[in-house]
Amino acid sequence: MIRIGNIRIRQKLTRKAIASFLTTIIILFLLFGLLYRKQIFSSRVGKLLQDKTINNEVGEIVSSPLRVKRHILNQVVNETEVALRYSANLHFWDYVCGYSVEDLRSHPLFPYSPFRRDSTDSLFIKYADNQFGARLFGYIHPPSDGFYKFSISSDDCSELWLSGSEDPNGVQLIASVGGTGKEWAYEEQFDKYPQQSSTEIRLIAGRKYFFDTLWKQERGRGHLQIVWTRPFSSRVEAIDKKYISKYYDDSFIENGLVYLDHLKSDLRYPDIPSHVKEFTKLQEKLLASRKTPYQRDSSEFLSLPHIEFAEVSNVLAECDYDPSWIIKKDSEEAKKLGQYEGVHLPHYFNISTSLHPEDQTWNHTKECVGVSLKPMHCQGNDVTDGMSAQWVANKYMSALQQVLPNRYKVHTVVNVEEAKDTKQGKGDRYLLEIALEDFVHKNIRRLSVYLFRPYKTKRLCYPKDFQWTKDVMVHFILTVKNQGSWVQQYIESLSNIYVKTKDTRFNLILTDFDSFDIDLEGALKRSPLPHWQIIQKTGKFHKTSAIQDAIDSIKDPNSIALQTDLHLEFPLNFVDDTRKHSVRGKMGYTPLLMRLACGRYSHKPAGFWEAFGYGIFGLYKSDWDFMGGMDVEKFRNAWGGEDWDFADRVIKAGFEIERLRVPYFFHYFHTKKGMWDNKF
Repeated sequence: MIRIGNIRIRQKLTRKAIASFLTTIIILFLLFGLLYRKQIFSSRVGKLLQDKTINNEVGEIVSSPLRVKRHILNQVVNETEVALRYSANLHFWDYVCGYSVEDLRSHPLFPYSPFRRDSTDSLFIKYADNQFGARLFGYIHPPSDGFYKFSISSDDCSELWLSGSEDPNGVQLIASVGGTGKEWAYEEQFDKYPQQSSTEIRLIAGRKYFFDTLWKQERGRGHLQIVWTRPFSSRVEAIDKKYISKYYDDSFIENGLVYLDHLKSDLRYPDIPSHVKEFTKLQEKLLASRKTPYQRDSSEFLSLPHIEFAEVSNVLAECDYDPSWIIKKDSEEAKKLGQYEGVHLPHYFNISTSLHPEDQTWNHTKECVGVSLKPMHCQGNDVTDGMSAQWVANKYMSALQQVLPNRYKVHTVVNVEEAKDTKQGKGDRYLLEIALEDFVHKNIRRLSVYLFRPYKTKRLCYPKDFQWTKDVMVHFILTVKNQGSWVQQYIESLSNIYVKTKDTRFNLILTDFDSFDIDLEGALKRSPLPHWQIIQKTGKFHKTSAIQDAIDSIKDPNSIALQTDLHLEFPLNFVDDTRKHSVRGKMGYTPLLMRLACGRYSHKPAGFWEAFGYGIFGLYKSDWDFMGGMDVEKFRNAWGGEDWDFADRVIKAGFEIERLRVPYFFHYFHTKKGMWDNKF
């Protein structure tokens, strides 16, 4: 006889029958539980939808006062007020140079990709390390109604921001140590600077108030300390842990791994006020002060409708284009050149193309920082004579007016690039970019066209078979392993081009070697990038084979393959710039980036131009194939020199390579910790 609950089973049962019976009971119990939870959850969702909004980007319900349901990558985290109490969120960014909070705020991985996540039950933190920044944030729960006064102390600098409610978007700066980056205070020292203490702020018991603290330390023993003076008291007190709580619980994230910070999705805006980077402010000021919006790197110029070359192809006659720096394939000259001697030819080594008007590359190099620097590392693009540039524009417009009278009028001469060839019998090649008023379409249109001036003549012609294609697909190639936060930064920088220009004709091909620190597919799906693909590889990181696999995946020979690097900040005109300087069967493009020094960022650059590098390389897919692609065997077990090897072969095969320093094209300083392997 078997007893189950109060039921007696007198029939003799086999072991198999008993097991089957129990399994059925368990399944029914689980099904009942799931149906019950679904009903409860549906009723909660219905109630929440009356008061809250749904974040369409990630499909989550934004936080309610009692319960928070968040999607973080593929994990669903249910949080309650109790689980979040008695501690605050603490995030760290390592290898951030500088003393001021703005140095932290300017870092490209701040605020959404901290190097380390932690929590603390004390608002008095001591941490001894060099070159780091931290963010301490969460909620304050006042125990009684009244006026509170907050004070802050830190070594080096810090800022304390407080919202008038639980909404992070309402934060205001209430206290700080520093403004220039040279300030600091001792522990328990709250009166060294007037701005260390806030005015009296009225808080109401039973409510919670979002606070956000930014702390920057350059070197030595550091500390951050936040205290308050409670109502009807003059005594400065530590804020007990029972009066604080986390903004969210990220303790499930393993230390050292980098994931997208879901705070970014919880807010109505991409940045809350304490995170508005100085570069954003300066950029807006610069845009407002411009006399004309049509500049070579502006979204206004890039957004203008094109004048197709076919519309103006009969304005000038064609002429042969055979510059003196071209090395004929299989020629005696090509055979005499030793390894890497092609990239040292004067035209490439000295970067001989000049332009007008002067661009921002000279401003970028006001502070040249690096080791073993040469003049070419510390100067901007050469500037061609203004009269020469104006002559080219006027000469072409005269020819245009003869063929299409009363059709176009010059609005702005945006850019003139000159590749001057001083050898007899040759001539000078120009790229002319102008914004034209079109009296037929009644708008402003853009014309970007290559021109040629034969040696010692006063005439212009079109270089034969040498024009660019405005809508060709550009494939960005990126190879990665365990650099999740920087991959996310790369995706965001590239996405900015699409957001600002609406250019859909580019694609990201990401070759990944089993990265475990980021959900690449999830990150790309969340991005606004118009096209992307992932190539998964296993084993040891192998850069040249990863590049070649990406190139082999491109099916259209009439598209451009653009090898890139990680840790980059792209200017808005980068896709357009690549198209303009890549000519099928004729020319590849190696844009020069600026390597930023530690602690320097896009709004305050200092560093040097990568004059000797060919790592960023754009070439038509058909030309990559013609060249045989990357030398996978030669660089199988190491890299460094693979870019020179490929560029050298391109030059010796009869191709031209255009080299220009590109304004606002930066490579961020970074640690090599965790790169290419699993070590963190």
